[in-house]
Amino acid sequence: SSTSSAAADRMKTSRMRVSSAKGDTKLKDFRNRTGLEQKEMAKEIHVSPSYYCKVETGYRKPSYAFLLKFKDRFPDANIDELFFSK
Repeated sequence: SSTSSAAADRMKTSRMRVSSAKGDTKLKDFRNRTGLEQKEMAKEIHVSPSYYCKVETGYRKPSYAFLLKFKDRFPDANIDELFFSK
């Protein structure tokens, strides 16, 4: 069925756009400055490693709960700069 194939292609393209649109590495750079691996950072902010990875790579936008946990653990971090600036 070409309809489901076309839908699958659109989903792949959409995922690629989300990833490349986020393309900046501010969160990754922040994590690297802390000396933590992705799994360690996820543990520090009490989220799953897979969810953290998706946020860092741009496949998911950070939830409000994620931002609260992040800010609680890293109170001096500039959330606007890390997550919302271009």
